[in-house]
Amino acid sequence: MKRENIEAVFSYLGDAILIVNQHSEILYCNDSFCNLFGYALADIQNKKMGLLLDQSYAENHLSHVAGYLKSDLPPMEMMGRRIFECTTKYGTTFPAKISISRLQSENEPLGIAIVHNISDIEQQRKKQEQLVRTDTLTTAFNKRYLHELIAPDSPAFDDCNTIGVLYIDLDDFKPVNDSYGHNIGDEVLKLTTSRVIGAVRENDFVFRVGGDEFVVLCPGVKNNNNLSDIVTKVHAIISTPIHLDDVVLSVHASIGVCLFPDEVCTLSDAIELADKHMYRSKKQER
Repeated sequence: MKRENIEAVFSYLGDAILIVNQHSEILYCNDSFCNLFGYALADIQNKKMGLLLDQSYAENHLSHVAGYLKSDLPPMEMMGRRIFECTTKYGTTFPAKISISRLQSENEPLGIAIVHNISDIEQQRKKQEQLVRTDTLTTAFNKRYLHELIAPDSPAFDDCNTIGVLYIDLDDFKPVNDSYGHNIGDEVLKLTTSRVIGAVRENDFVFRVGGDEFVVLCPGVKNNNNLSDIVTKVHAIISTPIHLDDVVLSVHASIGVCLFPDEVCTLSDAIELADKHMYRSKKQER
């Protein structure tokens, strides 16, 4: 089949289509592709299609394409259904699925790539994922996500040598609920959670694990002194008076800590030990 005829067919299709040779050099792209990436054909013709991909895996992708075009394999979705980060002419990126077929022209095998922009799908997936992981009242993560992260087979903290754990229990919170009602109590919880998230480091995780109980995981905390600095900040921000309408409220916190793996062998044990330290602290304060 002549290449000119192939291009003529694809020029009328609504999908973003790219034709490359066995060296992954771009021979043709249709108008839908140009609209998606911002390039004119003249901008990218005879250039490697790797310029359209995140450079961390572009070379691997090109090698995969070359191997596919030399084979007799059926049409496939590239790299085992992997989601690619594609890069436009303007430097912006978007997630995409790339399907590729092999077509024999007069002179050489051609790769026909169809690029599916899945930005809307990915945005919806991330939104749903966030909803599943987030506490329904506050902006903290929920207990379910905590259990997911600390599961023995979870890779979440594989790169961390140490993890600091804080177990926080709000003191004087029940009297707030009893005196001012659950609506005010909920506002106190939401504001307190927001304050704690602002007080800890950007890469720390804050979970609401009970009515007025929270767990904070601090990946990469080097020692107990660093952990104590975080505890001091959290104590101070929780103790700051809360102004709601004409009411000024004060709550305080009992906090227990544990440094993993210096003190225990698992993160579950670290949380349990921090919980025990918290109750010991609460008794001492009384």
